[in-house]
Amino acid sequence: MKHNFRKRTSAVLTTLLAGIALLQLVSCNSTTKSYTAICITHFGFDSFPDYKSYTFYIDNFAHTIYNKDSFPYQSKVDSLYPTITAGSDNGSFTMNGKTWSTKDTMDFSDCPIEMKFTAENGTDTYTYNIFVNIHQQDPDSLQMHRISTLPVKGSYRVIYVENKFAMLENDNGNIRLHKSYDCINWDASEPVAIPVTPGAGLIIQSLSYLGKTAFLIDDQGGLYASKVVDKDGNISADGLLTWKKVDNAPYVNTLQGILEGRTYPDGGIDPDALLVIIKQEDGLHLAEFKGYWDRGLSDPGQTTEWYYNEDILPDDFPVRSFACCDDYTQTGLHYVTLVGGIDRNGNYCHSSWSTMTGGSSTQDDYIYWARIATDYSVIGEQSDASMFFYDDQLFLYGGKYTESGGAQIQDTTLYVSTDRGLTWDEADERLAFRPLREGSLCRQVCSDGIFIWVFAYQDGEEGVWKGYINKMLFEE
Repeated sequence: MKHNFRKRTSAVLTTLLAGIALLQLVSCNSTTKSYTAICITHFGFDSFPDYKSYTFYIDNFAHTIYNKDSFPYQSKVDSLYPTITAGSDNGSFTMNGKTWSTKDTMDFSDCPIEMKFTAENGTDTYTYNIFVNIHQQDPDSLQMHRISTLPVKGSYRVIYVENKFAMLENDNGNIRLHKSYDCINWDASEPVAIPVTPGAGLIIQSLSYLGKTAFLIDDQGGLYASKVVDKDGNISADGLLTWKKVDNAPYVNTLQGILEGRTYPDGGIDPDALLVIIKQEDGLHLAEFKGYWDRGLSDPGQTTEWYYNEDILPDDFPVRSFACCDDYTQTGLHYVTLVGGIDRNGNYCHSSWSTMTGGSSTQDDYIYWARIATDYSVIGEQSDASMFFYDDQLFLYGGKYTESGGAQIQDTTLYVSTDRGLTWDEADERLAFRPLREGSLCRQVCSDGIFIWVFAYQDGEEGVWKGYINKMLFEE
């Protein structure tokens, strides 16, 4: 569940005593006093715009007054006066033993404050402890720390399958599967059966996954698929132990991602689309491989529904080393976005691209990619970056750029886009991935909506860093 701050609109909620019998209390001298006359019915900082919308709860059982929703981090509360309403109009107050009058300012930074109210008759009293709660952490700051060392020697790629991290490792052609619930404790690795074409090298970074199907390609155009299910047909990372080569597939040069098929009000469902770039005699073409991958209803080894554009791929379209991310529009349409990377001529790309038409039967099977941005003045020329959605924003991190001398350098700046990749800015300093020092190599960044997971090489070993923005853990 996503945790966001909400605007507070009500002023005060009062905890009421249950039962009419509790409306009268008996004093120690056996005379009666009216409970309603000494009860506080309203407490708030109504005269202060920054705080007047916060609700203060009055608990007459526990004799406490407090704000459940804390004031913002570093709020100044050392010179405030509350607005108070009581059952007796002409009663008197003391705060921490000193007489208090309306609009007398007080320091609420050292709570609790003991407030005593004396009714108009001068005898009946009621005492409350006042708590003014303030967030002790900056809600918009990011916390990050290293949590584990990865048990790998070769290149790897991580996906999240049914509440479990699944990592495929390629160690000189030996493919292994590692699994973990927390990225700290990893199951013993298991060998993976993939019928790779002799002489071909598997591109482990091409791993793409949707629902019940995963895909990989090799460096000779081969395409491989896995049904990510157990023997009972349930989604399971164990399904990644077995793969098959997709027969009759064209030469797949690049695997871009998977688009979920659209669901229509009448119950109709379009097939999902594996988005790829294929290589033919006249050059590279955008293409898609259709099937019901998300639902596991299609057999990738037998389905041959291939569609491609007759147009040659645009010169500035990325063919490798791009950042890729998928998400949903406000109307529920799935889309894929590409940023950076290298084009077919070996040059850095200066355009960002996005598509949501894959898998749609209404597009005459033409694959449309829209060039959504051409201004790279902020993020610069870079490749191999990771892109992820978090806190309703799109982030880019870990790209590599080439210095004038030809050396490739890791970019340690975190970039943020609030308009889904149309424009970019450097993220606020409070969001910096500080534990990842200069010289580290970022392999992959992903997010589950609450936490950010960074997989990187540092100090001679592969490790995992876990981060979060403070407010993502705040209770509603």
